[in-house]
Amino acid sequence: YVSGNYQIELWLRHSEFDGYGPFTIYFALNKTNYYNQTLQLDLSILGLTTSQIDSPSQDQTFYSNETLIIVLSFDDYIKAIPIIDANIQWKVGLSGTYSSTNVSYVSGNYQIELWLRLSEFDGCGPFTIYFKLNKTNYYNQTEMLNINLIGLTSINIIKITQYNQTLSLSGSIYECQTGENLTIYANFLSDYPNKTITGATGILTFNGDIYMSLENMEGVYEWEIDTSSLAFGLYNFNITFYKTYYENSTSLYEFRLNNLIAEIKCVQKPDSIRQGDSFYLNLKLYYTLFDEYPINNANISLMIDFGTSISYMDAFTNSSG
Repeated sequence: YVSGNYQIELWLRHSEFDGYGPFTIYFALNKTNYYNQTLQLDLSILGLTTSQIDSPSQDQTFYSNETLIIVLSFDDYIKAIPIIDANIQWKVGLSGTYSSTNVSYVSGNYQIELWLRLSEFDGCGPFTIYFKLNKTNYYNQTEMLNINLIGLTSINIIKITQYNQTLSLSGSIYECQTGENLTIYANFLSDYPNKTITGATGILTFNGDIYMSLENMEGVYEWEIDTSSLAFGLYNFNITFYKTYYENSTSLYEFRLNNLIAEIKCVQKPDSIRQGDSFYLNLKLYYTLFDEYPINNANISLMIDFGTSISYMDAFTNSSG
């Protein structure tokens, strides 16, 4: 009895309060020579909870082909026991949507299995995963996990060109000719998901020289390497790509430098001529290994029977060589 009122102190851990949720407490008030009274009090008891991320640790790094296993504990603070049948939800990033898929209860903990190739992990770099842990008649909990995602990568050679022609592969060796530079076109690819990576640094190393790439808006990287002073034989060049939050990728490629063969074709000539008359010859000079790639502005010497040189009035090259 305190200051004119009756005070009842109930410890909610008493066995009378078995579990959590709604309870009704009934009161009977009576005294001799007084009318009796009854009262009731409706209340809800919520269980105090604790939660934590047991694994992995914060800011850990994973590769884009891995499966991330997250272990969460959600416990009754008073009873010091795990809370079973809780609702565990997760989402990636603040703009993500909460999901309860891939959640299981294993040995007193909740386990979430996330495939890092999921569309929720769009791109690479830092990600934050948010968790909501709740159960009816328990206090809710929230957790967050920060991870770094590194993209696995590969290099794709689109083509190598010379003399406006695409070089062919002989096994793993590109066949090319002397006389003109090689132009290499390549993509830097993310393996999971499979897409072109833009904004990377592409470095080609050849013959002790370093060539920096040019990139178009579609992620095609281009280099031009000088082969004019090289002898015939087998050579190789190295391509390396770098970009933050992506795995560096390096590949070695080989090419064979072959002797370039030229031929002359007589396209047009007179059937017969009279001595002392002028006549026209239409000759075509081309490289045979490049589908008759024309040679323009060549120096021409004319001889009779590969012996006596003869003079000619003029020579010019048309658009087809």
